[in-house]
Amino acid sequence: MTDELLDSRPSPRGWQVAASVVAAVLLVVGVGVLIARAAGFSEVGDALEKADSTWFAVCLATQVLALAAYADLFRGAFRWRGGPDPGSA
Repeated sequence: MTDELLDSRPSPRGWQVAASVVAAVLLVVGVGVLIARAAGFSEVGDALEKADSTWFAVCLATQVLALAAYADLFRGAFRWRGGPDPGSA
């Protein structure tokens, strides 16, 4: 792509970004509720009470790290052999 095409690409508005984040959160909560419903809410609640909260933080950190690595790999694949940089807009 030429620089002119990259510069003419509209950037997302604040409300679009916020709506996307809200949609993602609702999707995650909905899937969590469906899983808890299938397993039985009381059993899930008991398991969460017994769980070590340190592991929740560890799992969250590793998921964020995995997502960042995936994004970096994706950008690197685009830049390979002189391709466009998707994050330079």
